[in-house]
Amino acid sequence: MTETRATTDPVAQAWRGSVMLAAGGALAVVTWWLRTASPQPVARYLPYLLLLAGAYVAITGIEKLASAWQARNAPAEEAQRAALRRALAAGSAVLILVAAGAAAVWLDRAPYWRSVRGLGAGDKATETLRSLAEKHAAKMQAGTSGEAAVASWRTTATEALQLKASFAQSLEAARYLAREASGSVKQRADEDTIFYGLCMEWMELYENVLQETDGVSMVEPSPYWVQRQEAIIERIQQLPSAGSSR
Repeated sequence: MTETRATTDPVAQAWRGSVMLAAGGALAVVTWWLRTASPQPVARYLPYLLLLAGAYVAITGIEKLASAWQARNAPAEEAQRAALRRALAAGSAVLILVAAGAAAVWLDRAPYWRSVRGLGAGDKATETLRSLAEKHAAKMQAGTSGEAAVASWRTTATEALQLKASFAQSLEAARYLAREASGSVKQRADEDTIFYGLCMEWMELYENVLQETDGVSMVEPSPYWVQRQEAIIERIQQLPSAGSSR
């Protein structure tokens, strides 16, 4: 009987709810603040478990506070009603603090996760650029020459330049993460800064191709185009991750 009264006492229930909300909210907020885009499995997936645990505890706390609120007029004595009001006020304060903390963390980490998404867009653009370059290379290796070779350069350049905005966004994202991140995320960002810088050089080459061929009849591609493209590709292939992801 004592346990039943204790668990249904609205004052005790309100205080328990406040403690659970504070603990669960703190766990979720801190986890979200510390979470990174690390490729390591533990660092990548453990935060999700902690976030779920924190959310579960916090929601349970809110449910207890809600039950206590519904029973705010139940105590017969004024002293008990006053104690319940104090407990509910404390719970409301905790709820406001948790919400404010979550909002502050979201604002603080928004640039980080925006940069991570920017790198994701760059990965897709890289695949498209590789496909375009391979098709162009296959034509050249098949013996395409003269005006047909110039046309292939123009077609490839026109399609590839649609990726320029994605590469520019990814370059800025990589620079941000190289400054702000740490560990494996920073290591990748340092390399991505070089990689997307080379991609932007590649886009400049394609812009030169279109400028030099615009309204001009060329019988052969410029040797400079081939030399510059080969130099860019060679520098990309020298990057540490070239043998695996690029």
